[in-house]
Amino acid sequence: MTLSRRTLLSAGAATATVLASGRRSAVAESPQLVVGTWGGDYGQLLSELVDKPLVVPQGVEVVQDVANGDPRKTKLLVERQSRRGSMDVACLSDTDAYLVAQSGTFEQATVDKISRLNAVYPELKKASTVPHIYSAQVILYNSTKVTAAPEAYADLWDPKWRGRVGFSDILYGANTLAAALAGGGGVNDFGPADKKLMELRSLDVKIYPSNEALAAALKSEEVGRSVAHRHVACPRIHVEKSRRSAGPCRAEGGDAVDRVRGGSAAQRQEQGRRLRLFERDA
Repeated sequence: MTLSRRTLLSAGAATATVLASGRRSAVAESPQLVVGTWGGDYGQLLSELVDKPLVVPQGVEVVQDVANGDPRKTKLLVERQSRRGSMDVACLSDTDAYLVAQSGTFEQATVDKISRLNAVYPELKKASTVPHIYSAQVILYNSTKVTAAPEAYADLWDPKWRGRVGFSDILYGANTLAAALAGGGGVNDFGPADKKLMELRSLDVKIYPSNEALAAALKSEEVGRSVAHRHVACPRIHVEKSRRSAGPCRAEGGDAVDRVRGGSAAQRQEQGRRLRLFERDA
């Protein structure tokens, strides 16, 4: 199958992948594709699973513009009125993509631009983004140090874990949601999060600049518990054989994840089935 440049631009690469409307017009026929994305394990997997096997054989050079989500959002907003943008494809979290989409920065994602758009799960379809990854938000813990598996986000506030809980700074949205749930709030009520986050300061919580730094802290046993998305737990493993991630770093959903998913028991069961199918086919 031969992919056109427009198809490549449209069907690119991330949690929420967007096609910038002000993309680099000067290279409309160029064999180079600039993808704004995260680095580290994510950038490496993107290169190994998408760029090299799918894009490069079509004669297109992929250049990763590596940065965290906030600088990428800023660049998109600043460049939206420019004649030339610096990115062809931008990778954003679903929440960041929603915020930027309100400014009219992105092109619409339509079937005539993206041939397999109809294969996207209805729950994940958005007008201007193409979903690439979805994953449960879970509690990560080192099973060599934590004998009793955590059951809810509130367990992270147990004083016995003082100085042993760590968070990735770039996952501040997930961290805030966990704090809201621990305080009795929910996905539509972040009010309790402020108080719970302030409590973490008194519990000597550790903050790391990236997911990779957090993973290193878990591996070195500097910290024993954290919150992250399930695929962050063991990023080099694409197929999980059980509910828990392989190795000493494990992931537990607990009742908090059920509350995040919401809906009826049947709906949650179907979502779980789709997540397992997604991981199997990854």
